[in-house]
Amino acid sequence: MSNPKNTALLATLAILISGCGPSGKPADQSDAKQPVSSASSGAHTAISETRPQPMATGELSVPLIATAVSCNIEGLGNAPFAIAPLNPTTPVTTISGWVLSEVSRKSGVPAQLRFVNEAGNDGWKMPVDGWIPRPDVITTMHGVDSGNVGFMQKVDLGTLPRGQYHVIVTFQDAGKSYSCDKQRLINIL
Repeated sequence: MSNPKNTALLATLAILISGCGPSGKPADQSDAKQPVSSASSGAHTAISETRPQPMATGELSVPLIATAVSCNIEGLGNAPFAIAPLNPTTPVTTISGWVLSEVSRKSGVPAQLRFVNEAGNDGWKMPVDGWIPRPDVITTMHGVDSGNVGFMQKVDLGTLPRGQYHVIVTFQDAGKSYSCDKQRLINIL
């Protein structure tokens, strides 16, 4: 008769050896992506699509320090943000921009994209993990390292309910939380 603990151990080993996560997807395509950064250089490494997750009750009321110079949200897909809200043409698209904190001027600060509804009472968030080089930002902002501060974040906007949303970047630096709201708006139709 087989021991249940041995059976579970063998099943786990089989999953690991085959390169699949618990969902049966290849380990590098798991739904639970996490931001990855290099602790030694502060550089970010690109990761694939992340789906926005609902924000916890009360999370929108947590005070953040407003900053106008530490980041920018520049585009949705191939369209640059402007005064008028943008309408995504496909549910899965990219949001691009950059984050370089004026506090430390270092790359590698943890950042999120937030999607806050028009009323400001409901929101979704996702980590920024699609980091790319932006030497122009490093130079202009007098960055102290050469890590990736730009992002091209793949996002599934099909998970958001219909409505208009503010797209906001938040980030952590020197033990404080910052918000960068450039009044970027999208319509989910």
